Amino acid sequence: MTYSVTVSGGNSVSVSMTSLTFPVSVTQLAESEITTKVNEATAAKNAAETAQTTTQGLLNDFRSSYIGTYASDGAADASGYTITNGVFYLNSTSNSLRIRAGGSWTDGVLDANGALVAANNLSDLASVPTARTNLGLGTDNLPTILPTLNLDFANIPDLDSRLTYTRASTATYYDAFGVLQTAAVDTPRLDYDPSTGESLGILLEEQRTNLLTYSEQFDNAAWGKTNVSVTPNAIAAPDGTTSTDLVYELTGSGGKAITINLTASSSTDYTSSVYAKAGTRSVLGLRADGAGVESSGSISYFDLSSGTVQISAGHTSATIEDAGGGWYRCSITESSSVAGGDYQLRIHICQSVGTQIYTGDGTSGIYLWGAQLEAGSFATSYIKTEASQVTRSADSLSMTGTNFSDFYNQSEGTWVAKGSEAGIIGTSEIPVFQTDGGAINLAPYFRVGLVLDGSYSVRVLSSTGPSTPINYDLNGPDQFLFVFSYDDTNQIVTTAGQTPVSAAHGGLAAMTRLLIGFGAFYSDTGVRISSLTYYPRRLTDVQLQALTEV
Repeated sequence: MTYSVTVSGGNSVSVSMTSLTFPVSVTQLAESEITTKVNEATAAKNAAETAQTTTQGLLNDFRSSYIGTYASDGAADASGYTITNGVFYLNSTSNSLRIRAGGSWTDGVLDANGALVAANNLSDLASVPTARTNLGLGTDNLPTILPTLNLDFANIPDLDSRLTYTRASTATYYDAFGVLQTAAVDTPRLDYDPSTGESLGILLEEQRTNLLTYSEQFDNAAWGKTNVSVTPNAIAAPDGTTSTDLVYELTGSGGKAITINLTASSSTDYTSSVYAKAGTRSVLGLRADGAGVESSGSISYFDLSSGTVQISAGHTSATIEDAGGGWYRCSITESSSVAGGDYQLRIHICQSVGTQIYTGDGTSGIYLWGAQLEAGSFATSYIKTEASQVTRSADSLSMTGTNFSDFYNQSEGTWVAKGSEAGIIGTSEIPVFQTDGGAINLAPYFRVGLVLDGSYSVRVLSSTGPSTPINYDLNGPDQFLFVFSYDDTNQIVTTAGQTPVSAAHGGLAAMTRLLIGFGAFYSDTGVRISSLTYYPRRLTDVQLQALTEV
């Protein structure tokens, strides 16, 4: 094929070209792009047509109802349109819409019945309390004054500088990741639920001693072995170290247990505890034997797969606590005999709940860590031991001097306390807080705590008040939220939004300090305080109730 090309000056040049070929891939790409663009254009066209049809329909609906602008109803009737209910027009005389309804014309107005008017700032709500509850804001009857003391232990990691905290030893607690940590001397413990990660507040406990030695070394000779053997340091423990022992059964029949011996004091409650995790066996048994045990031979079973316990009738209590990561802390409480004497703790591997004697297979076992035996009616935080017994000192938390007097009103005030117990309290009392004149057991004082006396209750004692404390049912043993208020005549308490209970206290005297948790009064219990708040007024009963509903 020959082409003639004219160049500058009028000259012509002949060019011969036989063929022009494009790569197949380029051709296919061009065809694909063209097809895509065509499809996109078609889709856009269809969408536009659909929108046009919809808009036209809406316009037709409007035209079928709106008949135009007229000076009067009569003029609208004479417009030539078919006048039916729902037809409307703009009245040019009154500059308002007129709508045909029920065979006659009426003003077209917005029905504001039930509407909220902006200028009313939500005061026109049908039920303000219900609206606040729906929004998660609680009741509207909360105090309008600010507290002069707000100790939020669960959410603020640093202790208020006005507080004085001491503890003469190290102590353990769970951190936010569920790992058991050790706090240094005089360092407060902000505790967490190891299973859920919930912040529980500050942990305050009495002094306790772990009477067992080698609490993490079950392969040590201090621990006897009955038809079992021990593989030390098999897996990670609750404190993150690789110090967990696998206790596994040997072949042959009979019971399978590790044991340790000590001497029990007379007529004393003892609590034994151990951290356990299911291996190829998942049922643990705890029992105590010997002349020093009131119910020698009684055994409670702990199912490590379901987190449940079958308590022996011979034990005062048996508990299983989720320690996270498949770990459970299992404990039993029982009393020593009147005479005291030999006391042997036995930790059993069981074939099933109720079966401690069976023929072993030589390999199956349970992971154990952190054994503890302490004098008391419940297990406290773990205390590690090696060759000798170890004592954890008591926590002390207080506020005195001007730090106290600057926030405290001697003539009236209101306290709000929230937290949870740190152990099974039996028939003892959990101290939450106390205000006094400088001496624990001498007047003046207000003592506020929890008590189990048939039911869990809030108890308030005043040095000049009624001989019978105010008891108020908490409807459950684990967590508490209650309010205590006072004025120059009465002391008042409430919880769970219930009607406050009051009693005359006989007069007020000057208070000079605040004690929180253990150390306030009594000596056999522990508590976790999530928050403690103080208002310098005796709030109304409605406000007191509202504070326990938040």
